[in-house]
Order: sequence, then C-alpha cells, then structure tokens
Amino acid sequence: MSLLTYREPGKDGYFLLMLSPKDDISEKELVNKDIVFVLDTSGSMAEEGKIDKARKALLFGVKTLRDGDRFNIINFAGEEHLMERSLIAANADGKKRGEEFINKLEAMAERISTIHLSLR
Repeated sequence: MSLLTYREPGKDGYFLLMLSPKDDISEKELVNKDIVFVLDTSGSMAEEGKIDKARKALLFGVKTLRDGDRFNIINFAGEEHLMERSLIAANADGKKRGEEFINKLEAMAERISTIHLSLR
C-alpha cells in the first residue's frame, strides 16, 4: 500500500492511495470477477491509430480472463451499445464472441445535428 498526499496552505488537499495484491497469490485464493469493459468509439478515436491501440488492449483484457470470470463490453459514440444484454461467461465460446465483437468496432463519425428554422 502506498499513500501520496499534497496540500497547499489554506486549501483542500489531495491524496492518491494505491493498493495492490501480494505477489504470491495461489490459485485457490483467486476469485471469479465480473468485468464490464467500456470503449470510446467516437470519431476522435480514429485519429493517430487510437482505435487500433484501444482494440488491442481490449482484446488483451478479454483473452486474459479466467474461465470462471464473466464480462461484457460497452462501446459508445454519443450512444452506448452493449455486446450482449447480460454478462458473458469467459469460457472459450464467450471469449471468441468477445473477440469477434471487438474486431468489428470502428471509430464512428461524429453526428452533427441540424436545426431547420422556418421564418415567416
């Protein structure tokens, strides 16, 4: 555990608390996780290969899930879209479906709303 603090005289302060598990965790100490990955797929992600980097990181996250874990993926670009309506088992089939979903994700062009006024 690490704690960093900062405070200017007469002002509220800030802190950063970092907790990490021990290095030597046994298999029986591990617990199953429910994880929801969230990915921005707005137009800004098309710049400088951001979507490709994010897609690779998300693929890594899904591939490293354990069999007892469950997951889902939400992508958003003004609206959010769920991969599936509920959590997915991180077994071989679930991971395959996750990878297929991730590989289809693209940065969306920004939608521009127009308002038409009629003057009389």
